[in-house]
Amino acid sequence: MNKIEKKIEWNKYIISLSPIFLILYISNETYAIDYRAFYLAGKSVLNNLNPYLNHISLNIDFYGPVNSELSKFSGWKYPPIASYLFAPFATLPYEFSKNLFNFISLSSISLLTLLIIKKRLLYINPNSLMIVGISFPVLATISRGQVEIIIVCLALLSFYFYKKGALLLSSITIAILGFIKVFPLLLAITFIQSKKRIKFFTYLIISLLILYFLNLILCPLEWRLSFIERITIPWNEIPIGDLKELPNNVGIIKDSMMVRTSDARNLFHSHFFVFGFANPLLSNNLIEKVSHIIITAHFSDHLDAESMNMFSKSIPIYTTHEASKALLKLGFKNVYAVNKNKSYELNSFVLNVYEAGKPYNTTTFSYSLTDGRAKVFHEPHMFNTKLDIKDVDVCIITVDQVKVFGLVQVSMNLEQAQLTQSRLNARYFIPTGIAPKRTKGLISYLLGIKEYYTQIDLMPFICRDVGDSVSI
Repeated sequence: MNKIEKKIEWNKYIISLSPIFLILYISNETYAIDYRAFYLAGKSVLNNLNPYLNHISLNIDFYGPVNSELSKFSGWKYPPIASYLFAPFATLPYEFSKNLFNFISLSSISLLTLLIIKKRLLYINPNSLMIVGISFPVLATISRGQVEIIIVCLALLSFYFYKKGALLLSSITIAILGFIKVFPLLLAITFIQSKKRIKFFTYLIISLLILYFLNLILCPLEWRLSFIERITIPWNEIPIGDLKELPNNVGIIKDSMMVRTSDARNLFHSHFFVFGFANPLLSNNLIEKVSHIIITAHFSDHLDAESMNMFSKSIPIYTTHEASKALLKLGFKNVYAVNKNKSYELNSFVLNVYEAGKPYNTTTFSYSLTDGRAKVFHEPHMFNTKLDIKDVDVCIITVDQVKVFGLVQVSMNLEQAQLTQSRLNARYFIPTGIAPKRTKGLISYLLGIKEYYTQIDLMPFICRDVGDSVSI
C-alpha cells in the first residue's frame, strides 16, 4: 500500500459527519417522548421515589405520556441502578435536558467514529457515514430521545479498549451496558475465541458482581420488585393509578401529535415529520384552538385527507356538497353542506356564503366571516364582480394568473386582485397561490402561469410566508 492509499482523507469524513448535527433541530422541536421516561426516573431518584411508579398525583411535573398517563407505572423499564445515570440530567429544565442528552449522544458517536478511523481499527467509508447520519433509525432515535446511540458508543468503546489490550476497561464497559440494557451482554460472546478469554471473563464477572452489589445498596427492595413486576406484566394489563383524570394543563393534545406539560412548551410527540416540522398549525399549537373549519372546494389543494386527520372528527365543517361526501367518508360527524346566499352562525361569528366567479360558480363558493367588528373575505379562485361587499378588513385572494391552455382563466392576476381590493375597500391582502413557478414539467405550459409575486409590494400584503399570522 502506497502513502497516498494510507493517508486518511479527513475532509471527507468531517463533511460526512457534519449533517447529523442538523438533527439537533429535530431534537429541539420534538418532545423526545422516550427520553421523558428517563428524565422522570432521574427526577424520582432525586426525590427518593420509586422510579417505576407514576408520581403525577404527587406533583404535576411527573407527567409522562408513554404508557403512563393514568397508569400505576411510569414509562421507566430499565434496571434500577440505571435510573441514577439520569439523575444529573433531571436537575436541568426538561427541554434543555433532552437537547443536552441528544447533543452528548451525537458528539460521542462522532468522536468515537473519528477515533476508530484514526487508529485504523476499522475501515469506514465516508459516504456510509452520511447515509447513516440521515437514516430513519438515527432520526427516530433523536426525535424520541432514545439511548441506543449511547449504547452503540459504549459497545464501540469496549471494542476499542479490547483492541488496545485494556481487557479490564473493556469488561467494565460491557458490564455497564448490561445494567442499562441486558442484551448488550451478548457482546461478551465475541471474546470467546480470544486467547485471553479467561482473563476477560474473570474481569467481566467481577465487574457484574460489583454493579450488582451497588444495585442492592443504592436501590431499595421496593424498586427491584417493581422492576420485575414492570417488565413481566403485559402492557395492556397495566393497572390504573391514583388519578382518574389528568389536570387540565397536561396531556397529549387530542388528535394533534403534541404533548403539553407543566415544565415544557408544547412539543411534537415523536418524529412526525410530514405534519410536524412543516406545518405552522402544529409548530404554533393552533390545532387545538380551531373551533370550525371552512372548506371552499373538494379539490385536493383545498381538501387534503391527511391534513384533515389532525383535527377531531367532531369539529364542525362548512363546505360544498361534493366535499361533504368526502369528509363523511373520512369519519367527520358534523359536516354542513352550505348554500349560496345563506348565512350561518359559528359561535360569535356569522358566515355569509356567496357565489364564486366563473368558471367556479357551480363547484366552489366564496364567503365572508364577521363578528360585527371585523370582516374577512375569502375567494379562492375568481372574484364574482356581481357581489356587493364593502369595507372588508382582510381579503384572502389569489394573485398569480393561471390560464388553462392559455384560454380559460382560472385564477386572478394582479390587476384583477387590485380591482377586487378597490371593490371590497379592503385594508389588507393575504395572498394565496403565490410562487406558481414551482410548478414544473408539461403541466406548467398547459396552465399558462403568470407570476406576479415579484410585484407583491405594490399592494398591502400580509402573511406572505408559511407560518405568518395576523390578529384582527
